Amino acid sequence: MVVFDSSFLILLLYPAARAPIDPNTKVAVTHPRERVEGLIKQLGKAGETILIPAPVLGEILAHAGDAMEQYLEILKSSRHVRIVPFDERAAIESAILFGPGMQRRKKRGGATGDWQKVKVDQQTVAIARVYSARTIYSNDRDVVALCKGTGVSVERIEDVPIPRDAMQVDMGLPEH
Repeated sequence: MVVFDSSFLILLLYPAARAPIDPNTKVAVTHPRERVEGLIKQLGKAGETILIPAPVLGEILAHAGDAMEQYLEILKSSRHVRIVPFDERAAIESAILFGPGMQRRKKRGGATGDWQKVKVDQQTVAIARVYSARTIYSNDRDVVALCKGTGVSVERIEDVPIPRDAMQVDMGLPEH
């Protein structure tokens, strides 16, 4: 199982989403939507389940406007996607992972975003742990910071290969 956070879902659902900046090159990542679509195909072929934490879904739907039902239909109709709650087990996992830092007045756990955003990111990491997800796909540096020492890896959009068909250039030549 893997988890998609809002930074990946945005690239899939919002056609006009801006490409994230690659922190290594300081240039916008090319073909971000194609990368996410290719990743979903690859994960589906491998029989992987893509978990969407309910707090992440809430972030996405809050900005969906009239497209809310369409986005829900896209996610719910995929046999590879499962929306999962922040429930009692996830709350306990979050307390185990992040409670000691709060007791030491380091409640952000290395994250630098505003507190409400950090809490959602903590919930996302806790949900990933509860469902034994091996990877969170995210371009959020706070998610990267919060995953340290949890056993959950983070893959960024620039780490996802561009599918071959997205790299082909149409030269106007007839097909054989």
